[in-house]
Amino acid sequence: MLEADRIRLLRQLRKENQAEFAAALGISQGAVSKMEVGAVTPPDQFFEKLAASTGFLGDFFEKPLPQVRPLSLHRSQKSLVALERDYLNAKSFIMTEQIERMMELAQEKLEMSVEPIPVQNKVGAVQAAKIVRTKLGLGTGPIENLTEVLEQKAGLVIVADHFGTMFSDALTVMFENKTPVVFLNKGKGEGDRWNFNIAHELGHQIMHRQIIAADKEVEDQANAFAAEFLMPEEGIKADLSGQVTLQTLAGLKMRWKVSMNALAYRLKDVGGSTGANKSRYLFMQLSRYGYRKQEPISFDQDEPTRLVRILREAIKKTGGLEELAAMLYISPQKMRELYPAIKNLG
Repeated sequence: MLEADRIRLLRQLRKENQAEFAAALGISQGAVSKMEVGAVTPPDQFFEKLAASTGFLGDFFEKPLPQVRPLSLHRSQKSLVALERDYLNAKSFIMTEQIERMMELAQEKLEMSVEPIPVQNKVGAVQAAKIVRTKLGLGTGPIENLTEVLEQKAGLVIVADHFGTMFSDALTVMFENKTPVVFLNKGKGEGDRWNFNIAHELGHQIMHRQIIAADKEVEDQANAFAAEFLMPEEGIKADLSGQVTLQTLAGLKMRWKVSMNALAYRLKDVGGSTGANKSRYLFMQLSRYGYRKQEPISFDQDEPTRLVRILREAIKKTGGLEELAAMLYISPQKMRELYPAIKNLG
């Protein structure tokens, strides 16, 4: 039986409106509209043509959609045009579904290792960050490789992907009681922004699993969580005491693996009675030298490794890429397109 929403997902994955999708398949826009709401069932020949055009095989369209937690687009969501937003949502949904199946095949743990902590305000968000750091055994110092820590200890799967837009940093998909999959825009930002994005998304998964829409208050809570998680007050307060210059921030950036801008902002929270004034002055200096947009030094992004391991094990368990692709109802060519890391598996 046709799962109508899957027709819509594929159209969105192709970044096409109904008219463009219809033209590519040689049918009317009205037919596409009816199929997407389940008003008509296409003939078998349509699915053959759809498979040839999209790389998704017939059985893909019959699977019921899993329950999914709200998608959490990090920053700049209002700047996304509808086609870009729908594309990101569709691609991340489809890939998460496939990753979950590959995790089962690879016998990977399917749930997050940290329990949710609902909060009411930013104070609660800070406390949640402290609790999570303690549970993960992180102490109060810098986190050398955040990506590795959260993949190995927290149970996240992190996917570095090119979003095709500069108006989104990250998003998370989480199926009911399963592993959160965090998608990061590889084409945007250096390692400093990367780390804050991951911590921000972690905050959403810890604090906001039951929230339908992310408003400013929710985003502020996720930012407060990320700041305390990456730069715990107990650990960083001494580093931000006394005279703090741009040179100081540059050194601390390499130590704490966060941006100079994030450090200047953190000074407001941990700098005591003079922190706000110091922070304001540093932001003036950052703006003066153009460092609000492009900082003078950077560090490399920590590449995720869990997805590569999942891919390798799933291919091994099924006997090869073609066999795995068939189990995911996708062509091997489309599989390589969605997962470029396959070419490096040997």
